[in-house]
Amino acid sequence: MNPEPLIAAHLAAGRLIELLPDTPIDVALHWQFTRLAAPALAPVTHAIHRAARQTLVQ
Repeated sequence: MNPEPLIAAHLAAGRLIELLPDTPIDVALHWQFTRLAAPALAPVTHAIHRAARQTLVQ
């Protein structure tokens, strides 16, 4: 499995094909960190949430 933005050009060029066309395969994503690191990682956590909202298919 590959994120679509990383393989879009290969799909368009025919170098890759979808095994099950038009069938998304949902995979749960998790961002884990220790509570002690949470304050230091807050900016990274917010950046990941922003990028995920903009990039991932709803």
